[in-house]
Amino acid sequence: MKILETNKALLLTNILNKEIENYKNKPVSLLLKELEIESTSKNVNRMIFDRIIAKSNNKEKIQNLLKSLPCTIKTVNLEWNNLLKESISLNVFKYNDIFTEEWLNSTLRSYFDNTTFIFVVFKKNGHDSYLEKVKVWSMPKSILDCGVKETWDKTKNLICQGKIVNYIDKRNRFITYFPTSSDTKYIHVRPHAQNRNDTLPLPVIDKVTGKNSFVKHSFWLNSNFVRKIIVEDKFYE
Repeated sequence: MKILETNKALLLTNILNKEIENYKNKPVSLLLKELEIESTSKNVNRMIFDRIIAKSNNKEKIQNLLKSLPCTIKTVNLEWNNLLKESISLNVFKYNDIFTEEWLNSTLRSYFDNTTFIFVVFKKNGHDSYLEKVKVWSMPKSILDCGVKETWDKTKNLICQGKIVNYIDKRNRFITYFPTSSDTKYIHVRPHAQNRNDTLPLPVIDKVTGKNSFVKHSFWLNSNFVRKIIVEDKFYE
């Protein structure tokens, strides 16, 4: 990360953690009442964070910083023992794009190289969750051009070979060759679709199914990787 961007990220970290200070360690059920949010949506934690920022006296300064980096906000749900069960999804990728790209000009590399992540951390305690902290993070180049590239290369090779589906199981599910979180350290590939009919075109017909389109997929940040970032303060440059 460039020095200017590093300074902005540090400033943003300090500002955001000060903003949530009065809301920390309060259960989500109470925060919803305090912030006058009426919703049962799955993204209610994001709504809480957005409302906190909207009520802030530093709202304009924060919004300008978010735009200048630029940032993507991801809510994270920690278990009581600091384990993280859920991986974090990125944008759906297009098979045809990966087929024609080289790593250095790839959509994935550009995304990580130009994006600062705002992890808004909620921690479970009993039957409720509590707002705990905010972590500002960017993907280190040493990981991006090594481990992340390795996963992207494998994914591209499978698409180019028409070797996506490994087999179809007894429940008629397509089990793919795409790298899983147990295969990789940092990112993996998994479905990111509304249903089985939510597909994108393939540049090469899949050998097992004979299909020229396939269910949408995306890259995901591994849950254990994210846990080390937000709990152990690792993987910073």
